[in-house]
Amino acid sequence: MRWFRAAGKVSGAKIRRGVILPPAALALCFSLAAFVSVAGGTGTKDPPWVAKDWTQWSVWDCENIWTYSPWAYYWDVGGRETGPTVFKNMQGRRGYYLVRLSSALPIRQAFLRYAQLAKRYDRMSAQEKLKFDQEYARDDAKYDASQVVIFWWSYDNSWPGQSRQGALVLGDGSLAMPIKTKLYCDQTVLEAGQIEHHVSTCAEYVFPRTVNGKPLYAADDKELVFVQGAVLPYHGNTEELGPQRLEDFRLAHWGPSGHGYRFPTPTLMYKGKLEY
Repeated sequence: MRWFRAAGKVSGAKIRRGVILPPAALALCFSLAAFVSVAGGTGTKDPPWVAKDWTQWSVWDCENIWTYSPWAYYWDVGGRETGPTVFKNMQGRRGYYLVRLSSALPIRQAFLRYAQLAKRYDRMSAQEKLKFDQEYARDDAKYDASQVVIFWWSYDNSWPGQSRQGALVLGDGSLAMPIKTKLYCDQTVLEAGQIEHHVSTCAEYVFPRTVNGKPLYAADDKELVFVQGAVLPYHGNTEELGPQRLEDFRLAHWGPSGHGYRFPTPTLMYKGKLEY
């Protein structure tokens, strides 16, 4: 998976498809996002995925879409967030969770546009644009029409996050299990004089888009619900697991992991089509 250098004032940060940034870079992004939001953002009351074609999205538009759009569920200590604010727990430490429908078209377009801006795509020659398009298309190939890809990210600076089993709750109450799961990005920082944890734990769940010949979700379904179960074994390296078995799934009983990260399907409509 390629790394892209962020554009503008955050050019020192690096970003990849999972969008795992160091805490300092994240704080800067949130500060910039809050400033742009107050300044007016898109210049219209409509969100960027409604107001603009994706080729006109700004850096802030892309960050807004992959964090606060209907295709992303950002849960901080204070609850679900729909804009760049910062909550802290009683010890003054910050923790949050992010679930993103990575296979949804607007999310993929946001990453593509962000990469274009980072590489100054609009100033490229025709040959350079062709090379960029080919490289990005190769990276994007895993998001094909047969799969639903969900990205989960946990960050907490007080206790280690844990990757867990994942499942989608379908309209009839049954569960769809991942056909593969990727675990990665576990970090612990030791500071002089004290031990302080900065932990980012990530998982990517891949589901079949159809079950028994039917799509997982349809436009008339109430919501898409992602839940998590028991802790998965993880040794600090990138690990790819095979299919998760329904008989092994044990629902978590904490916060949104067990209650479900809920995405109302009416909000997932994009250009007249249900996207997830």
